[in-house]
Amino acid sequence: LESAGLVAPAARGDGGEERAAVRRRMLGLRASVAISPGEVHVLQGFTPHFGQYWQYEHAPVLPLRTTKVEVESGSLFGAAAAHRPVGLALSMLCEEQVGSGDPKGGGGAEAAAVVCSRDTAAAATDAFRSSYPRLVALLDGAPGLLVPLAAATVGLVGIGRQLLYTLPTFAAVHVPAVYLTVNLLRHVDTAPTPVRVAATLAAYGATPLLLLDEAASLSASLLGSLRPLLAEERR
Repeated sequence: LESAGLVAPAARGDGGEERAAVRRRMLGLRASVAISPGEVHVLQGFTPHFGQYWQYEHAPVLPLRTTKVEVESGSLFGAAAAHRPVGLALSMLCEEQVGSGDPKGGGGAEAAAVVCSRDTAAAATDAFRSSYPRLVALLDGAPGLLVPLAAATVGLVGIGRQLLYTLPTFAAVHVPAVYLTVNLLRHVDTAPTPVRVAATLAAYGATPLLLLDEAASLSASLLGSLRPLLAEERR
């Protein structure tokens, strides 16, 4: 990893084959950050082929640099902050313990170790849990807050889609048709029916049909999804 961020072999002639081998090994890595006792390597966004990080086409050209972030004063937290998601997770859920010994084997400095466990996470979030007990109640359990939020989001998206799909037709066709019908068929001595009443009648009449249409479309989608599975089982 120490050679991972050097300039591409085409730009630098010394040690090109060795650097090319390092970059080929980096292509097989499935990690965003690599942490060792003495250094942190931020791999996300780094291209080993060009030896630099990806950037926008019109952004100012950044100088080529390595993936290595030095651990200053033995603090892994500060170095890990170069990758903000990892730094945020470490600062919120972990604690840093300092022991004796150089992290690189020199023997003169103090080596830092990041400890992450249920106990450290509980201690780090104790103040938050005490301040917001109702919110924590939603977070308890395996699903946490993600499943309720996902369900609410899907429900709201479905309602919004249905409203956008039906409101134009409802306002331009259903309400005028009901309004004209009830007022043309009224008795001569009966007061005209307000638009609000006509809209209410149109909503009551259209809701069962809209629900039936939605159920039919969902059933058709479900059958379309199951058809390949049923055909595979028959084989």
